[in-house]
Amino acid sequence: MATVTLTLRGDQLGTYSSLSANGNNAGRKVNLTDVEALGASSKIFTVVVEQVNSGVTEFQNGQFVTILDSSGNVVMLRTSINPDAEQGMAAGDEHLIIVNSNFIIDLGGVPVGPASVRYDRDDQAAVAGEGDDDGELDFSEFPCFGLGTLIEAATGQVPVENLCPGDFVKTVGGYLGRVIWVGRREIALNAETNKQRPILCRKGSLGVDIPRRDLILSPQHRLCVGGAVVKDLFGDERVLAPAKGLTALRGGRWMKGKKTITYVSILLDTHAVMYAEGVPAESLYPGKQALKTLGPVLREELYALIPNLKEQGVEAYAPPALPLITVRSAAKLVRRLAQSAAPQPDVEQNFAIQSR
Repeated sequence: MATVTLTLRGDQLGTYSSLSANGNNAGRKVNLTDVEALGASSKIFTVVVEQVNSGVTEFQNGQFVTILDSSGNVVMLRTSINPDAEQGMAAGDEHLIIVNSNFIIDLGGVPVGPASVRYDRDDQAAVAGEGDDDGELDFSEFPCFGLGTLIEAATGQVPVENLCPGDFVKTVGGYLGRVIWVGRREIALNAETNKQRPILCRKGSLGVDIPRRDLILSPQHRLCVGGAVVKDLFGDERVLAPAKGLTALRGGRWMKGKKTITYVSILLDTHAVMYAEGVPAESLYPGKQALKTLGPVLREELYALIPNLKEQGVEAYAPPALPLITVRSAAKLVRRLAQSAAPQPDVEQNFAIQSR
């Protein structure tokens, strides 16, 4: 069995004195008292997860967790976890209550405290568009492009890995976004990293010559989608939808045969929708789900680039370029498109690029 090591901030970890619960099933509510963060957002802690079965990328029953501070001192002794406790309310997309030791992990932030905190069914899924919304706390994921993806820069089509800070890229609406950071990582694809397998959008699958070539994305990378069904479902002309919620579209699928993948992330001076192989796709949005996976070194790079990001979160950077929808909402959109289409549905027309 594998061991997974995670890095979290002090304000994402905490303790509590007592737990009480009431209600059942969808009405279940879990109340924690005297909740206090382990430290400030500048403090770094290590969470070691043991007994991780092959192919598992989230916290599950039967695993053991140890928490250490930045000096390697043990803060929480090796403890078994039970995310299914309290009728499944011990865990959600952003939290894990470690009931055997009165510790808590909450990616959304633990209060300085002491304070009372309640978790209910609404906390099972994360903020719209963040995480995979499956009600389990995942180990890692953040959005990025596959190596070789052509980005429409001010100077023409440029491979994503060749972009550098100071370059400008074209965005929806005509704004030239300035590149301020480029991140790159290579992942060995196996059973343990299955959730990070790339998504393939075949050439021409999203519209006429869209994408211009096959487009490879990380599962959480969001694409700009629009049309009448989008307006009807979400009340907005356009939204950003995670790629893995769109795999039921013709030409979209998980890539299962690759052994490795190199992902490249592009951070602009503001969140924007760029053009990747002609497809409107977001730049990196440094929200909680993205920051938690970068590790302390890369996070510190972003903190240095974006004033107050560490203290205030993504609000210090910029609002999202468009409304963000969840994986479930994206899948619902695809089903609705199929149901509302003509006998020979051309659902891809609903994903055409908006006018520049």
